[in-house]
Amino acid sequence: MENTDQDLKILEDIFYKTIERVDPIKRMHYHKIEPPKGKTFFAAVGKGAGRLSRAFKETFQGESSGIVVIPENECCEDFGYRVFKSSHPLPAEAGIKASKTLLENVSSLSENDLFVFMISGGASSLLPFPPEGFTLADEINLNKSLLESGAPISVMNAFRSHFSRIKAGKLGQAAFPCPIITLVVCDIPGDDISLVGSSPTFYKDYSNLDLHALVDFYKIRFDKSILNFFLSKQENVCQDKAIQINNKNSFTLSSGALAIKAASIIAKENYGLNVLVLAESVEEDSELLAATHAKVVKQVIEHNSPVKKPAFIISGGESLVNLPSNYGKGGRNSHFALALAKEIKGLPGVSGFAADTDGIDGNGNNAGAMVTGETFEKAKILGIDLHEYLNKYDSYVAFKKLRSLLISGPTGVNVNDIRAIIVR
Repeated sequence: MENTDQDLKILEDIFYKTIERVDPIKRMHYHKIEPPKGKTFFAAVGKGAGRLSRAFKETFQGESSGIVVIPENECCEDFGYRVFKSSHPLPAEAGIKASKTLLENVSSLSENDLFVFMISGGASSLLPFPPEGFTLADEINLNKSLLESGAPISVMNAFRSHFSRIKAGKLGQAAFPCPIITLVVCDIPGDDISLVGSSPTFYKDYSNLDLHALVDFYKIRFDKSILNFFLSKQENVCQDKAIQINNKNSFTLSSGALAIKAASIIAKENYGLNVLVLAESVEEDSELLAATHAKVVKQVIEHNSPVKKPAFIISGGESLVNLPSNYGKGGRNSHFALALAKEIKGLPGVSGFAADTDGIDGNGNNAGAMVTGETFEKAKILGIDLHEYLNKYDSYVAFKKLRSLLISGPTGVNVNDIRAIIVR
């Protein structure tokens, strides 16, 4: 039997080297932004926004004022910008103050000024601003209900966009006629940069969506007042406002597709592994996705196909978890990893991991988890019933007991998830 412990170290090394290669800070130097005739207002919102602010300050040749909105567990150096520490994945009062301040500042800009907006994952939660008549508690309920539903990010952002006075292009509308340059670190499956943060500076037309059908299909448990809001469609984004956004340019600083490409190159060049990319971007139930990956693993073991051993099987995007009313601690990556461990139980020479590139998976302090074909057997020896933890959606606790959590801390790089498996 191959040394799976060594392969776990290889997988961990590939994860960290991938994070390093797709760091959006490195790509800032490719985007030279010319100062305008008037003033420059800068805003950075999302995970890693403090680091992005530093990169902008170091590369921009003009003067600028601005604000930075970051999660509570991150920091930002003093560049003369006003810093708000908001909250993720559920919004907080500081986020509403940040949204109001941001709207007030961009509303004073003119056509001779410039608004530079840097956005990354987490911005939807960090910039709450519910519709008139609703409160922060309502927006918290909205986000909690969406996160528990297992709906894909495109659906969640559709609801968030409707339920906001800053998203779905409303920030861009407030800045008009000022030209906007948007720089994006994309954590959206499919690399659609206009969806990041629920589209503050991009107009998104959701008028054709059947919100009622989406609520029913994903069994989203909104409070009655919020449900009535969506069903009555009180907050539609109007077509005539779409043309009132002066988007001068937009750039992708990093993305999930770039991460999958980087990991593939590292696996091949550094470790001589034969690479099979299952998908750069997926949105599928975690347990079904684990079964799909395991099926490919078994084909490689039995037939040395569709990729020859030693194989490196990788996918990106994000798995979906439809949480029950009562659930334990964990995130979509650790839940996928636990489901994968079940599917590859007893298979020799198989090691894998699933992790969020931002370093935080769900409600734990881990990026994800590591597994092998021996994980279930080792747990059994220790008296740990992994089937029970899988059924209780308590993957974090299970992997903590097994000492198999992948803990990186916040990376400042948020380009969605990576799932990878080595087969010897």
